[in-house]
Amino acid sequence: MKTRLDADQPVQCRCGQLRGVLARGAPVARVTCYCSDCQAYARAIGQADTVLDAQGGTEVVSTLQQHLRFTQGSEQLACLRLRPGGLLRWYARCCSTGIANITKDQRLSYVGLLHTAFADRRSDLDAGFGPAAGLAVYTGRARAPVPSRRLATLGHMARIIASVAAARIDGGWKTSPFFRREDGRPLRDARVLSEQELADARRGP
Repeated sequence: MKTRLDADQPVQCRCGQLRGVLARGAPVARVTCYCSDCQAYARAIGQADTVLDAQGGTEVVSTLQQHLRFTQGSEQLACLRLRPGGLLRWYARCCSTGIANITKDQRLSYVGLLHTAFADRRSDLDAGFGPAAGLAVYTGRARAPVPSRRLATLGHMARIIASVAAARIDGGWKTSPFFRREDGRPLRDARVLSEQELADARRGP
């Protein structure tokens, strides 16, 4: 698995109205998250079948927002929160493609790009980011036992955290496709799920 991109990687929603690029040189780590929130999010946007694997995992490419830009259709970006104060979870409203998860604090420039943001083509992920290394988090929430490479996962995530810290110091965090430059507010207001909607989304298959 690559730790930095050696070439630009295209980003797009399933229908192609939203397009962008993750730039060469971006720090990256492919990690599968099995947390209950990621599972609920996939169900909330009606994409559980395309986002989640057989054990309920969501594969994400962890990187920094400053390396991502949208070149077409940014007006299609929509934002969802499972609860007030929760992660900002972005998707393309045109086709409900899951795109990314970020924190509400722009200074923490981490972004987890869902595998569906790369048109959900496994061959493209392997070609662009290298073969998956079996890194996983929150495996206790998986629907079935999942092998965990805990030390390897921690090592890769430590590198991403170090990159986030560096962006905080050098000002790279100020460049983001999800926040407005003029006032630092999210590009879109997030819709927060109601208690009933969240309860429904948490119900597994």
